[in-house]
Amino acid sequence: MTKLLKLRSDLFQLVFSIPTARTPIIRFMHASTEINCDLSFMNGLSVENTKFVKFCYDLQPISRDAVLLLRCFSNIESLYGEYKICSYAFSMMLLFYMQTKGWLLSVQRLRSLTNTDVQVIDGWPIIDYNESVETLKQNVEEYTGGGVYQLVKGFFEFYNEFNFEKDVVCPFMGVIVKRKQFNGDGVNLPSEMSVYRKNLKEGESFRVDDCYMCVQDPFDLSHNLTKAVSSDAVASFKFKCRNVLQMFSH
Repeated sequence: MTKLLKLRSDLFQLVFSIPTARTPIIRFMHASTEINCDLSFMNGLSVENTKFVKFCYDLQPISRDAVLLLRCFSNIESLYGEYKICSYAFSMMLLFYMQTKGWLLSVQRLRSLTNTDVQVIDGWPIIDYNESVETLKQNVEEYTGGGVYQLVKGFFEFYNEFNFEKDVVCPFMGVIVKRKQFNGDGVNLPSEMSVYRKNLKEGESFRVDDCYMCVQDPFDLSHNLTKAVSSDAVASFKFKCRNVLQMFSH
């Protein structure tokens, strides 16, 4: 597939494969839109991640605008790449910030509201989007914080104060979880994470001890989206947070 994509350089650019990744992918840029894409053929949970992001965009359309703005604001894309923060992790961080404000639903809350028999992929329950967006909007606060620039400002304020050394970004629950709660068999985790403790006996654990940043996947709770992020990347992100906030203050 990598060779086929490279043959169409008019459509796809910067094509390369990452076969040794946790989920092997082909990464490329769509030429006409300059959108960076990851292509996978193995993991059904990737589709569920995309569905969840789309749902969040439908629930609060301003969240999509904020994600797009984040990708270019203050040259933030310089943080992408090997040992840096991937664009999907940035998206999750923005959605998580909105969850903490009550503007979006967590995965756990959304699953409880759909109230159907839960399907499972690779041991992880997913969501059956059987309720309309309009119905589910009744369970979130209307965003009244101003335009997209004010929302992005709030994002940078939130993560400027975020303690990455001790805390975990958890879109599954929509609240901060402490790193130390993942120690051992996870007995100190909230009861809502019982599925993580169950899968912990059979699979890998969520990496916290040797990571500089912890952003948990919203479905595969054993997957730290930022486990490979370097200390320099975290420091650079914090620096950009302060710089952007200074720009807003003028």
